[in-house]
Amino acid sequence: MCDLLTVSSHYAYRARFSLPDFAVCGERNCHGWGVGYFKKTGEPAIEKSSLMAYDNLQDSIDKKLLDLAARERSEYFIGHVRLTSCGATCDQNCHPFQLPFLGTTWLFAHNGTCKRIMDYETEKARIPEATNDSARIFEYLRDRIDEQTESATGMSQSLFRLVRNATLMLFNEYDARNETFNFLLCNGHVLFVFMHHRPFYMLCRKKTASNALIITTCGDEDGGGLTDGEEWVRVNDEDRSYGSLHMISGDTVLHSEEIHRGE
Repeated sequence: MCDLLTVSSHYAYRARFSLPDFAVCGERNCHGWGVGYFKKTGEPAIEKSSLMAYDNLQDSIDKKLLDLAARERSEYFIGHVRLTSCGATCDQNCHPFQLPFLGTTWLFAHNGTCKRIMDYETEKARIPEATNDSARIFEYLRDRIDEQTESATGMSQSLFRLVRNATLMLFNEYDARNETFNFLLCNGHVLFVFMHHRPFYMLCRKKTASNALIITTCGDEDGGGLTDGEEWVRVNDEDRSYGSLHMISGDTVLHSEEIHRGE
C-alpha cells in the first residue's frame, strides 16, 4: 500500500535527507512517486513520475527525486510513493494533487483505497486526467468545505472545523469495511494530517535555525520510524473512532481531535 511523508517547518527547509530516506523506505511501492512543495512566492509546485522512486535491484533512487531533494527549500513538503490499487499506473494518477479553494491552492495526498467513491462527480473543477479514487476524495472534501463556507454559519467556523466536518461527511457517506483513508492536506500556511487505518510516525528534527516535524506512514510496530537512531513517536487513533485529525503549523501541532462514529 502507498506511503506518505510530510515535512513541516517554520523556515524554508531542504529535505535532502528525509526525501531520499522516504524513497528507499517505500521500495515496495513501485508504481510512482510525487513530491509537492511551496515556492518563495507561496505558489505550490509538484514533481511526479510513474517510475519507481527506488530501484531495489540497482539500489538507486530516481535522479529526478534526488535533484529535487538537494535543490528545493520549502516550509512544507508532501511526499507520496504509490502502489496502484485504483486507477491506471501513470504520471497523472501519482500524488500529490492540487486544487484551489478558500482563496488559496491546496496540495493533497492519500494513502488507502475507496473504490466506492470512483463514481463521485463534482460540479466544480476536476483534477485534470486523474482517474483514481484519491483524486475523487480530494474533490469531495473540497466540495464539502466549499458548501460549508457558502452558508452563513459556515463562514464563522474555524478552518479546523471546516476540514473536520468535511472528513466526517466523507466517512458517513463512504465508510465501509474495505474503505481506508489517511491523507495530507496543505496550503503552504497550515498542514492537516488525518490518520484512519495506519499509524503515523512523528519526529521533531532539530536544526540550528529552527525545528522541523517529519511525519510518515513508514515505520514498524516497535516504534521505529523512517530512520534508525532517532526518537520517532508512533501516533495512534482511539478505538471506535473514524480517525484523528491533526492541524500543524511549522513544528507545532496546533490542534488534534478524534472524529467519532455516529456523529
